[in-house]
Formats: sequence, structure tokens, C-alpha cells
Amino acid sequence: MIKNKNGHRVYIPGILITAGCMVVLYFVFVSIVSAQMKYNARDNMNILLNAKTELLNQYIEDSEKKLAAFGSSGELKAFLKNQNDEGLREAAQEFTENYYSALGNWEGIYLDTWDAEVITHSNPEVPGMIMREGNSLKALQESILSAKGEVYNIGTLVSPTTNRIVMAMYYPIMEEGKALGFVGGAIFANGLVDILDTSLSDKYNNETYSLINLNTNVYIFDSNEKLNNTEINSEPVLDMVDSINEGSDTGINVYTGEDGEEYFSVYKLLEDRGWALVLTDVSSEVYSNIYQYHFIVGIVCMLLFLVITVSSFFVKNK
Repeated sequence: MIKNKNGHRVYIPGILITAGCMVVLYFVFVSIVSAQMKYNARDNMNILLNAKTELLNQYIEDSEKKLAAFGSSGELKAFLKNQNDEGLREAAQEFTENYYSALGNWEGIYLDTWDAEVITHSNPEVPGMIMREGNSLKALQESILSAKGEVYNIGTLVSPTTNRIVMAMYYPIMEEGKALGFVGGAIFANGLVDILDTSLSDKYNNETYSLINLNTNVYIFDSNEKLNNTEINSEPVLDMVDSINEGSDTGINVYTGEDGEEYFSVYKLLEDRGWALVLTDVSSEVYSNIYQYHFIVGIVCMLLFLVITVSSFFVKNK
């Protein structure tokens, strides 16, 4: 205890003890609550990731259902079984063009014989073209049959017709266990980009995405359009690819970027497609609420320290 020049007693040890208690209180509160807030922040990123992967899957499945419905039409099967009938040919071609006109955002849709000769197409100039021959045809036939009556989706590729990224699909037309032919179609993949570009949260203004093909180690789409359809060279993304290949269908990766910033990524496998979606943001934005909480708790502890110190001062000097 000391006295100031006015004769008031000032308890230095008490002040130091109070300050020490406030520091301990600050770190205890911060450590306990920050752990939960970090968990919530990561959970929010995973919720966003799950929402986007669900929308992607729905979009793809809807496209596959449209192709399967096209391949289930009676007009197409009838023409496949009797390709010399001009009336059946006209009916099948008209059906193909009408079906295509109602789709929207499709590059094309068509009917092939089992030997890959186009016999109806959304572009009436195409029928008669042979799509594949030899080993390429055999590989396609095996792949279509391996889908066991479901749509065979080969994923994305750059269309030689439009030079745009499309998603190509095939569906067999069967009778009594025998393949009569197949239908095929390609949908412009910008519908996938629209889903990826749509922000489902106003919390992450710096969020970026990468939709990657795990079979080819290629970016399907990325926030940086220059990376679209290019080989993956980013070490953090390759680390996530390795984790997925080792059996981790979903996970988190925290790393320091070339700019010195810490980044927070979440990734998830799109099952049965060989794709994965990665969402990335700077850690400072993901954990922004935590930093605000640190500041608020610090202010509260300082105010408590001042209140206790001032109160003690007046009590001791009564």
C-alpha cells in the first residue's frame, strides 16, 4: 500500500491481482468460446459446401432424367426396329427436334444405332454421320452397358462443335436384354457455373471455388476462368485430391498462400462422378466473428478492471 500526494491509499498489490485475474478471465473465456465459434465457422462453410454440391447433383440428375425420358419414347424405338420405314423416320426426327426445342441450354440431342450411326438429331443436317468406330466404339458400348440401364455420364469435355465446355451423356435403348441403339446428348455446362457463382451466404465475400475432375486431375471450373479445363498444379488442391483418393470424401485444409495469407478450404467428393468441389476463403473472413468476440471480451475485461479498481479505491479511502 502507498499513499498518493493527496493522502489517499493506493493498494498496488490489489491492483496487480485484479489485473492478473482479468487477464486470466480473458484467456479462459476466449479459449472456451473461441473453440466453439471455430467449430461453428467451419460448420457454416460445410453447410455452404453441402448446399452447393446438392444443387450440382440435382442439376446433373435432372439433365440425366431428361435424356432417359427422351430415350424411352416409342417413336425412337419404333424407328430403330424398322429403319427403312420413311414414316417412322420422319416421326422420330420430328420428335427429336420438338423434344430438343423444349429443353433449353442443350448443345444437341440425338439417336444412334448401336454401331454409332446418327439416325435422328436435333440438327437435321447431322443424321448419317458415324460418331465412333473400332476400339473407340467398343469402349463406348461397354461403358453404356456398364451403367446397367442408367444414364452413362462421361462428365465434361470441350465440344469440338462449339468449343464450349459441355457435359455429355448416353442412354441405351434395350429390348429383351439386347441393345438396339442409344441416345446421346450434351448440355452446356454453364448451368453448373451459375450454381457455383451463386453465393448462398453474405458472410463470405472472398469465397472462391474449384470443381475438379479427380480422374484427370483437371479443373472443370474455377473462380479463375483461366484455370478451366487445365491441369491442377496448386499444391493445396493436390493435397486435397490426395486426401480424397485416400478415402476422405470430405474434409478441411488450412494453408498459407503465396501472398502470405492463411486460407481455409473445405472439400467434398461428388460420389459416382469422380468430381470434387472445393470452397476456399481467407481464414480472417471465415473466423471474423471470433476476432470480433476477442475484441469485445477484451473491452469488457478492461471495463471490469476499471470498475473494480475505482470501487476499491473509494472503499479503502472512506
